Amino acid sequence: MKSKTRLDAPFSFFRFMVTIVTTLAVFALLVRLIAPEIFFRSIEMPLWKWIIVFLFGHFGCAFAEFFFHRYFLHRPFPLLGRLYRQHTLHHGLTNVHFIRKEDEMGKVFNRYPIIEDKQHEASYFPWHSLASFIGVFLPVIAFAQWLFPSFPIFLCAPATIAWSMFLYEIVHMIEHLSFEKFWLKRINHPKWGRFWKSTYCFHLRHHANVELNENISGFFAIPIADFLFKTYAPWPRAFGDGEIVAKEEFHRNEPCPVSIIRILDRFADRYLQTA
Repeated sequence: MKSKTRLDAPFSFFRFMVTIVTTLAVFALLVRLIAPEIFFRSIEMPLWKWIIVFLFGHFGCAFAEFFFHRYFLHRPFPLLGRLYRQHTLHHGLTNVHFIRKEDEMGKVFNRYPIIEDKQHEASYFPWHSLASFIGVFLPVIAFAQWLFPSFPIFLCAPATIAWSMFLYEIVHMIEHLSFEKFWLKRINHPKWGRFWKSTYCFHLRHHANVELNENISGFFAIPIADFLFKTYAPWPRAFGDGEIVAKEEFHRNEPCPVSIIRILDRFADRYLQTA
């Protein structure tokens, strides 16, 4: 008897929050046990210092997210192949592309909304992701704490990473909700429709061109890295599945990234060709 393939469960806000809170609590406990002086000095610091660390940390996370998304989720770097495969699977299950028919006209293929059980696979980070991100950035956090001992960096920075991850997951989940049931009425709203359309088309276009619109959590959900690096390009409208459009309209206003990003792209691609 052939066994059924196990499908990933839909994104659970409750399970996600339990994981986030537990991870931060365990980290704080470890700091309390291993470095009690830093722990108690940090919790006694004024609120404004926590706010400054949080804002600077969240700003930095916006750029860390951009580079992580562009180079590790969309390129198969050695030792990080699973990240690439899982994210590529997510894009494959929620693909948007142009199917040329005749002349310059074609049909839109759009599986962007996550409405089928199989589409939940690889659509959110695994439970250990926050702990992994904190571990990766721990040397940077420790160095920053050494540079600025009067700020609660060691305790606040992990919370900042958690906030950025929270934004990423929640915004990403909302972006992939049903167009008919959730997005359509918002896009057609007489007052806020333009805002909702821009929000929806931002990530929608990323699923048609992975080189664009990569800063999902950004700085309080503002894609500042995409703005700075000129990779921000939401579609002027939401192309539906089966819609007949001109190729020029589908690819309209695709920007050219700034030179530093083009250089990094070439370097990464050449490295992967020889790796």
